[in-house]
Amino acid sequence: MIFGHEIVGRVVKVGDHVENFKVGDLADVGTLVNSCEHCEHCEDGLEVYCRDGVIATYNIDAS
Repeated sequence: MIFGHEIVGRVVKVGDHVENFKVGDLADVGTLVNSCEHCEHCEDGLEVYCRDGVIATYNIDAS
């Protein structure tokens, strides 16, 4: 597995509640998203160890 600092792609579909993106937009996401930002790990800048969970955006089987 090889990944960079960010994952980049074009939006190909949006859901009914999406407001900030439209089909064709260039979008990116970091390799780690949705930490709580409040636990001791997050406050120390170690979001990967978030107590409330974290969503890793790499090494996921999307097939």
